[in-house]
Amino acid sequence: MKRTIWLVLILAFVLAGCKGEGEAPLATADAAAEDSAIQNENKLLNDQLILMQAQLQATEQELENLQIEMESKQPIDPYQELLIELTKQYPALRPFAAAQTWTSVTITNDLKTNAVLDPELLEIIGSYLVITGETIDFTNGPQSDIDNFSLLLANESGTYKIDIAGRDVMTFPELAPGVYFRISSNTADVGKALMSKPDYVPTDSWETRMLNSGMIHVKAEDSQFYMVSAFRTRGVAIQLLNAAKQEIAQPQSITENVLEEITFYLYGNKIQMNVYSTYIQIKDGSREIWYQVDKEVPKQIQGFISAG
Repeated sequence: MKRTIWLVLILAFVLAGCKGEGEAPLATADAAAEDSAIQNENKLLNDQLILMQAQLQATEQELENLQIEMESKQPIDPYQELLIELTKQYPALRPFAAAQTWTSVTITNDLKTNAVLDPELLEIIGSYLVITGETIDFTNGPQSDIDNFSLLLANESGTYKIDIAGRDVMTFPELAPGVYFRISSNTADVGKALMSKPDYVPTDSWETRMLNSGMIHVKAEDSQFYMVSAFRTRGVAIQLLNAAKQEIAQPQSITENVLEEITFYLYGNKIQMNVYSTYIQIKDGSREIWYQVDKEVPKQIQGFISAG
């Protein structure tokens, strides 16, 4: 009986051992199958990624082709076309195809020179000296109605001499002699404001000089700026000259602040007009003139300056 029990126990152990040895290959097979499935899925995802990249590249190429086609169908800007041809013909003038900020500007007339130092004025002058792409054919030379002057300009692009030969005409005597270019007529106004007074120009009254000024500078409580406009400059002067006013002695004391300080520039000289609520002060060199005015007069002057 004991022998039989031992045989049964031995057989049970043997069967248990056989069953344990058979489970390992089954687990290995499952892992291999899972790994293969992951590899297949990765390959599928990679193939999809390659396909999407190819589609994206094709779409980008199609967009590029459409952009080229659209640009080819757009009308050519005549100004740009002229400018391109002009700078090809005169490559040294390329800096004048766009606005420049000059580090040095000197105005010369009648062997007299005046240097422009104000950075804001340097920027303004640079914005006017842009060739439009149009040259002018003068059969007998330019016919000017201004006091002609020259500009010596300098910045990192080089040094240039320009002759202002007319209200909206400039030429480069060293780089393109005899060729005349169309520019902003405001250039002549800046020159008139800052150049020296030609010897043939008589000395006029302050009223006439104010009317004929080339530009004004306006300084208010919260802003200050130059205005280069013959219409605005002359118009501001007319607002004062036409106003009902009474010349008075200098007030003993003024408690109010200046509403606007307007400076007129002509031939390198200044006339300053200080606008108060009921007074206007004129400074012409060492001379001072005071006027008492109605409250509407300062408002009219301010309104004319700020009008669009």
